[in-house]
Amino acid sequence: MKFSVIIPLYNKEKHIAEAIESVLSQTVPDFEIIIVDNGSSDNSLHIAKTYERPGVKVVTQLERKGVSSARNTGIEASSYDHLCFLDADDYWFEDFLQNISELIEAFPQAGIYTTAIQFKRKDTLYHPGYYGLPQAPAKLIVPDYFESILHGEQVITASSVCIPKHILNETGPFDEQVRDGEDQELWNRIALKYPVAFHRSASAVYRQDADNMITHQVPKRELDHAVKLQKMLDEGHIPDIRKDIIQKIIAANLIGVASMNILAGDKAMARLLLNDPRSKKLPQRRSYWVLLLALPNFLVRILYALRRKLLNKR
Repeated sequence: MKFSVIIPLYNKEKHIAEAIESVLSQTVPDFEIIIVDNGSSDNSLHIAKTYERPGVKVVTQLERKGVSSARNTGIEASSYDHLCFLDADDYWFEDFLQNISELIEAFPQAGIYTTAIQFKRKDTLYHPGYYGLPQAPAKLIVPDYFESILHGEQVITASSVCIPKHILNETGPFDEQVRDGEDQELWNRIALKYPVAFHRSASAVYRQDADNMITHQVPKRELDHAVKLQKMLDEGHIPDIRKDIIQKIIAANLIGVASMNILAGDKAMARLLLNDPRSKKLPQRRSYWVLLLALPNFLVRILYALRRKLLNKR
């Protein structure tokens, strides 16, 4: 079993070496690394090029086209049948590819293979509980991927995922027109057709350091991946048995964007999003944020912080 590991790179000079080293240290030896530089203006490309050797290649895109374009370029340059992705500011533990190999052997029918992750904030690692998934066995098919993400489980990240190439040949690669939630949009497309296989061993680290996170403005509309789901609903591409959960995912997106606007102090935009009839598919979740609309901003932030603290203690 051989893997192509695709690392999109843009201005990550602090962490690209650690990302590459984490792949080179894998206990599974059969892989290639494809680093796709997306127009870096710092020292990232120079650092990446120091690792060039047989099995490690650096591809440069002179024009910055976005992370989806970089990932797709890596897919086109890949030689092997199993495509793994790693963001340049994240890293793997040495057993990542071994755990993915075990999943592929156990669940050849799956369309996505993924492992648990740890979040890194400054120098501390945090392990999500994945409480919405069965606690055993260690290797499993996610019972309902969309139910899991509806309840906040980050089952798949762009640094803990492996996709067979034949799956992408069927569903299509990353949509380069999607600018927010581009990875989620691809996971959605695949999960509508194929099972998602999950390994409970935390094998990847996702950085949440302030200087590593991309700075996002608070969105003022539903995110692109939810827009794509709505389009699939409207065009009849969602099976009847999945329509209810997909409508709830769309509602969750509207409410989630509204919540960000409430916390940012833009209650007018939040009200507009919460007044969208589609948000009523999740009445209890919606009611919570409608209630917060009536409170002063400082009190909203206090209540939200308390809620997060309680959830983190689960």
